[in-house]
Amino acid sequence: MLFILTGEIQAGKTRWLMRLADEIAGLGVICHGLLTPGVWRTSEPEGGLGSEPGGKSGGEPGCEPGGEGHRYEKLGIEALLLPDGRRFSFAKRQDLVEQDGTDRADWQSSQAGLGWVIPDEAIHAVNRHFDELATSISGKGVALLVVDELGILELLKGKGLTSAVQLLDSGGRELYQHALIIVRKDLLSVAVERFSEAWGEVSVITPDDVSHALVLDTITRLA
Repeated sequence: MLFILTGEIQAGKTRWLMRLADEIAGLGVICHGLLTPGVWRTSEPEGGLGSEPGGKSGGEPGCEPGGEGHRYEKLGIEALLLPDGRRFSFAKRQDLVEQDGTDRADWQSSQAGLGWVIPDEAIHAVNRHFDELATSISGKGVALLVVDELGILELLKGKGLTSAVQLLDSGGRELYQHALIIVRKDLLSVAVERFSEAWGEVSVITPDDVSHALVLDTITRLA
């Protein structure tokens, strides 16, 4: 089955998937693919010392927001390759890149006018990872293929994480009987139409307890 996890921007989709990945790993199901945790800057609790108007005061960048009473500003996105755990900077917010002058007009993300700047070398590194997964020999244990996330580049432009899309286009295989991808709501219909024929069964889910139970029950039958 192909699960498509969707929701609004910053609805906690990646955090939900990371918690699921940790839980199913303990049950013998390993995730292969890509997670893209955010890099966040925290502010003091509202009205607390050190806070500034707009909530953009000085905390250090962190991997994920946590704790109550704080505001969070997303600065960038990391690529977390699974199952090896290699992690590197994947994207930065457009306005921050403009400030430091590191953007390039020929990068795919710049040409598409995205709000996040993704260096082409970061895209290539992720594609190489999916190419390696595609040639993996079956029998390495039960795995769930995850792709966080497919967006405008992949679903509308035919660019970006092309190797991930190609692997998904091949449908279920012995090693990846199930896959889970993240797609924003405005691209959901495109993703469903794209992958339905290859996978046969597509389930649209949201980052909540009901979907967690559904995915957990479905994939752990393989363990």
